[in-house]
Amino acid sequence: MSPARPGDHMRQAEIKEGAEGLTESLALAGGIAGWGAVLEAAPLFGGMTRAEGEAVAWRAQEWRIAAGRLLYMEGRRAVFMGLILRGRVRVTRLLAFGNEMPVWTLGTGDAVGVLHDAATGAHCCSARAVEECVALVWERERLESSMEEYPGLKKNVEAIRRRRRNELEEGLRGWGRTTMEAPPTHILTWSRRRARLRDV
Repeated sequence: MSPARPGDHMRQAEIKEGAEGLTESLALAGGIAGWGAVLEAAPLFGGMTRAEGEAVAWRAQEWRIAAGRLLYMEGRRAVFMGLILRGRVRVTRLLAFGNEMPVWTLGTGDAVGVLHDAATGAHCCSARAVEECVALVWERERLESSMEEYPGLKKNVEAIRRRRRNELEEGLRGWGRTTMEAPPTHILTWSRRRARLRDV
């Protein structure tokens, strides 16, 4: 095992803070052969060779997420991106007066945590596990480094981001909000307090 690099502990703390509902982190000691079909079918790896997809997957950690737990919250710094291997995740957007707009229900093979505000680096939505989930999770910086190394991965991530952004904007228009900006701070604070109460 390679020695820890300066800043590693800080990055891990940021990931754990940003992903409150991730209950357990497991190295891919058992290999990724068991998830090969999911990886090959995932849009994240579309058009890439199997060797390229596996090389990127090996840079992730496998996380197990309990049902009902919060993965990340809108307005918080986006520090990780993931690929759902099993289970479902509900993504919501906060509206005025604390109302939540359902945006997506993501499942096996879907990327999660892809969309964030380009100016602030914060999540545009919140995500919660509908049922127990297993996911591959990358530190954002590490995955973005892989995107530079593998142009196919970069193309796929950018395509997913464009599609999700368009879908979110369309949904917001339908609910009467036409901005991608985060809600006012007092609404985010209220939502975080409500999320903590849910997780008690």
